[in-house]
Amino acid sequence: MRAPMFKLGRHYVKQELYHRKSRRRVRQIAASVVICGGLLGPLAHAQSKQTTIYKETYRYCTGSLGREAALEGVWGGYKSGSPLGKFSNLKVFSYGSLKVGGSVNSNPQGFSEGYAFWFRPVYGLSIVTAEMNFDVKYISTPGSLVSYDQRLSGIDVAGVPNRTQLAFLIDQTWYISREAARQVIPGAWEPVQVDPSTLLYGTVPYVSGLGAEVPTSYGTSLPSGGTVRAFGIFMTEVNGRVRLDNFEIKTSAPVAPSISTAIQASGLSGCPATSPDVTGGGVPPTPPPPDPDDSDGTIDQFLPTDPVPPGVSIVSPIAPQFCPIAEQGVGVKVKISKSGRKAFLRKAKKTTPMALRDEAIAQIVSSRIMPLGALVNVRVGDYDTTTGGLKVVLRRNAQPKTVRLSKTVRGALDSYLASLGSGRKSTDPLLVTANRTILDGTKAVCSKELKSVVTKRARVARLSTKSIFVK
Repeated sequence: MRAPMFKLGRHYVKQELYHRKSRRRVRQIAASVVICGGLLGPLAHAQSKQTTIYKETYRYCTGSLGREAALEGVWGGYKSGSPLGKFSNLKVFSYGSLKVGGSVNSNPQGFSEGYAFWFRPVYGLSIVTAEMNFDVKYISTPGSLVSYDQRLSGIDVAGVPNRTQLAFLIDQTWYISREAARQVIPGAWEPVQVDPSTLLYGTVPYVSGLGAEVPTSYGTSLPSGGTVRAFGIFMTEVNGRVRLDNFEIKTSAPVAPSISTAIQASGLSGCPATSPDVTGGGVPPTPPPPDPDDSDGTIDQFLPTDPVPPGVSIVSPIAPQFCPIAEQGVGVKVKISKSGRKAFLRKAKKTTPMALRDEAIAQIVSSRIMPLGALVNVRVGDYDTTTGGLKVVLRRNAQPKTVRLSKTVRGALDSYLASLGSGRKSTDPLLVTANRTILDGTKAVCSKELKSVVTKRARVARLSTKSIFVK
């Protein structure tokens, strides 16, 4: 693996040599999983094999507390337009996510890896690494997945929690996702799962040694060719502390033999005997070590110290919303033939709320001839789990009608609802993904998106869209 062109920290040569030794020692191959990846759950790739090409797990180690993160590893924090040395609040502190696992293609191994991040309030900040280079196809192929755990403590003056965006340095350009993972409960560990191929990005030129500027517009897809030289997260607006853990990249594209998929055990050599990593206790020692994060457990609420960059508009959060009421009961109807129904409803392993949602949509529309717009603005309370009835508007300007769902359809819908977890109100939109995995707030399912779901499922089943969509 050639040395990264984007310098983060000062230990790359050592780590690369160590990484090559590690690959010779470790022979366990990372397991691939089959999931329907991404926020939009592209059903055309529901059965794609996913391979982990990168995974970084930050383990807690007392000896690392208070040290610069860039000295402990190769993740670094960059304020927009500034070098690493001009922004010193990226520190190691205690207790990352308790979801601990092995690393893949991450360095260094055998060092104290227990760190996450915090920093002053600013507009525009990158937390990235350049540990490995890889072809952009590994993230631009539909069905790929980027996942990580985040713990954001900040809220703005309106009480809106902070959010993270994806960041990729591809050749000489930064690609920063338009969509952002909004923290639901400030100060809690929350998972994020994103199919990077489905997102739109803002682009800004790469300037050697400096952090990426805040994009002024978004609307670009990932390029079809190029090399990813650095990757991580970006935050347009930062109002408080940030922690990041378990960053992982999975691809559905065939992986070249030159890319290692070997699982490497997280290193403990730099940890003292009282470290939870050594003891396996996962709890703070007594007395607890000093915490460079904070000790009061309160939410941060203050304005960023930097002015809003010229030409940049800080986007307000998108609240849970429904589509226009006029779309109720309108749109093309879906008609699945008996001969094509089995292929249309072919089972695949589904692990994300959006994938389970798409399965529920497919089950519902295949159970009867129904206009796509019938499912617009359906609320959680419109589904009766006891009787299996679902209130839908089958014609424009008509009154809601309760249709009875079969046992199979109800099973798909129940699995989807269970994946959303607690806290869902009866007035919330029914067919949206969970706040913890959706990007940029909840988005109601309009006829256009419903048609996209059905179209992708039809293509997997090799059914003509002309035969399933009727007027």
